[in-house]
Amino acid sequence: MSDDVRLLDALDEPALLLTAAGLVHHANAAARRFFRDSGVAPPEGRPLASLVLTPPDRLQPMLDGFARSGRPLVGSVEFRGPQDAPLTCPVRGCRVTLRATPWLLLRLQVAEAMRFRALTETTVRLNAELAENKRIRRRLEAALAEKEVLLRELNHRVKNNLQILQGILGLSERSATDDRVRLSLAAVRQRVEAMGVVQRLLYHRGDVTRLDGPEFLENLVGGAVNAFGRPHITIDTASEPVEISAQAAFLIGLVVNELLVNALKYAFPDRTTGRIAVRLALLADGRGLLRLQVEDDGIGLKSSPATGTGLVLVRRLVGAAGGTFEMHVDGGTRCTVVFRDPSAVAK
Repeated sequence: MSDDVRLLDALDEPALLLTAAGLVHHANAAARRFFRDSGVAPPEGRPLASLVLTPPDRLQPMLDGFARSGRPLVGSVEFRGPQDAPLTCPVRGCRVTLRATPWLLLRLQVAEAMRFRALTETTVRLNAELAENKRIRRRLEAALAEKEVLLRELNHRVKNNLQILQGILGLSERSATDDRVRLSLAAVRQRVEAMGVVQRLLYHRGDVTRLDGPEFLENLVGGAVNAFGRPHITIDTASEPVEISAQAAFLIGLVVNELLVNALKYAFPDRTTGRIAVRLALLADGRGLLRLQVEDDGIGLKSSPATGTGLVLVRRLVGAAGGTFEMHVDGGTRCTVVFRDPSAVAK
């Protein structure tokens, strides 16, 4: 059979020559390479059934069908790979007669097998990655939920502590006999109240990171007016529908408080009526720039200390936030603050 064996070895595709009993009589060179590269045991001299994981009740009828056909029939076997890992391989089989002896020729469709193997390995890997990603996501969700609970609890405690501090400052203010001390305590109390507005809204909103701009501005201005006691001074608020970060809200709260107090104290010395406008806008530059303006129709800077404690504090707060502060006097005073809030979004 040397000529027939050489002809079999000349085939590019792996091929096995089996006896009628299913014993592998010969494996061509391509088959030997395939089995070696796939980690499958050398086939020659062994029953095909010992090389595969295909159950006998499926394997034997397939081989019997091949043995009865003179034309190639299509089938599939699972070779036993390393650690009994299955290697599914499509096959074509038929009966051949070499020197008057019947044999079973089994041709392995390696390209399809390798593609299936690669697909199987990729599927297994992706499933493992998906399972790991699900575990990571569950851990992150649990950590996020815990963080939100802790932040809410912390915000609640800060809110309560600010209320206690306000009460202490108010009591000290009323007990003070020196006018300068009383005014200083009142200024501090109003600053604490501005921060308290932020904490109160954050707590009631449930989102400890963001605030509604118009709602925040209304609450902030209302608190300042009530604290100062000048009901005939009209204060208008106008805010674009925008959400701002808690950090930006603290800055806006302190700045608006200082500028409102400054206007209420110095802009209308000889008048019982007046108007103050507070505006908040998100600039359309895509960089999250917020513009805050506080404008009054008072007497301007003629009797308003341009270098007073309030304005010095405003400049320092805005400068620390990387923003700009400008003040214009034209029949009244207009203060403009521009700073960046990356979390600010239009609603």
